[in-house]
Amino acid sequence: MWKRMKQAILIGLTIFNCWLFFRFFYIETETFKAPSKECNLEAWYLQNNSASNSFMPSIFSFGKQTYFDKRAKALENMKIVFRPQPSGSKVDPWYYHHHVPYQHSFKKVINEPTLCSQHEKVFLLYAVRTIYDHFDRREVLRNIFSNIPEDSCAKGVPIKHLFLFGKPNNSTIESLIQKESEMYHDILLEDFKESYVNVSIKAIMAWKYSVEFCANAEYVAVMNDEAFIDLNRIVSWLGHDLSKGKYDDHFALCYRIGDSPALHKHIKQFTYLDEEILYRGDFYPPYCHGFGYIAPINVINKLYLAALQNAYYMPTDVWIGVLAEMLNINIINHEHQYIFTGVLKHYASGKYQKSPTIVAICDFENLKSETGKLMRQLYQVIYN
Repeated sequence: MWKRMKQAILIGLTIFNCWLFFRFFYIETETFKAPSKECNLEAWYLQNNSASNSFMPSIFSFGKQTYFDKRAKALENMKIVFRPQPSGSKVDPWYYHHHVPYQHSFKKVINEPTLCSQHEKVFLLYAVRTIYDHFDRREVLRNIFSNIPEDSCAKGVPIKHLFLFGKPNNSTIESLIQKESEMYHDILLEDFKESYVNVSIKAIMAWKYSVEFCANAEYVAVMNDEAFIDLNRIVSWLGHDLSKGKYDDHFALCYRIGDSPALHKHIKQFTYLDEEILYRGDFYPPYCHGFGYIAPINVINKLYLAALQNAYYMPTDVWIGVLAEMLNINIINHEHQYIFTGVLKHYASGKYQKSPTIVAICDFENLKSETGKLMRQLYQVIYN
C-alpha cells in the first residue's frame, strides 16, 4: 500500500514539474520557430471593418468624431494603478514607497503633428533614437519604410516612422537637422541637451508623442538606430500578437534581460554620473534591453503616465523595467527574434530564411563607424 502511494506521489511530482517547466517556457519565452509566411492580419482587418475604410484620411470624416479623437480621449482618461511590491521582486523597496513627480515640458523645436492623424488608423509607429552623425543609418531605415516590396506583409499597411533628437550644442548641426526635416518630414527634436545622460528623456519624448499625436496607432516601437529590421516579419509578428486580443499587459517584442545583480556601479560611463540619477538598488528587475522594444499603444500610455509619477534614472532600461513591474506589465522574452553576432553571414547564407530573426543589432561586434555599412549590406540582401 505504502509502495503504491509512494509511486503515485512520485508520478504526481513528475507531472507537476513538467507542468512548471512548460509553463515557464511558454509564458516567458515565445516561439522558437521561424516566422510564418502568413501575414496574420485578419484581426487587424476585422477590427477595422475593411482595409479601404481603415486607411481613409480622417479629413473625410465630415465633422464626425474620428477614431483618432476617440483613441486620444481614451488615452487621456486612462488611469493607472501601481500594485504592491510582488513577492520575489528584486526592485529596491524605496521605489514602491517614494514616487517622485516628473514633468516633461520641453519645447518641440521640430515636430510632425499630423504624421499619424492624416490616417484614420495606424498599425505601427516606429520611433528611432538617433544622433546627427548617424545619417547613414537613418537613410537605410528610410529606405526600409519607403521601398516596401509588393509581396511584403507591410505593403499597404499604415506604418509611420520618426527619428528622435535632443538639441545639439552646435547651431550648425541644428540647422542641418532642420534641413533634413524639411526634406523628409520624419524628425522630432525637443530642446533638452543631446547626451547619453538624457536618453531616458528620449524614451519619455517618444511615449508622449505617441499619446498626443499618434493615439490612433495600434503599436509603438522605440528602437535605437543600429537596429536593422525586417518590416515584413515585424508586421506578421505583430499581427499574430494582435490576434490574442490583449492590448495593455505586455511588450509585444522585447529582448528580456535583468533579474541580476546591479552592474552599472562598476561600468565606467556611469561612474561619472551623480548618484541621485542612478538606480539605487543592488539587483535589477526583468527589463527589455535598451536597443529597442515594441508595445501596444495602451502599454506605452501606461509607461508615460507612470513616468510622470516616477522621475527617471539611469540605466534607462532598468527604470523602464521598474515601471513595468509596478504596472504589472509582462516582459516576455523574445531573444530568438534578435541577432547580434555573425549578422551578415546569417543573412547572406540562407540561414535567415529558416530562422526566427526579426531584428539585427548592427553595432555589437563592429566599430560604430561601420554600422551604417553593415546595415546597407543587409538591406541589399533582404530588400533587393
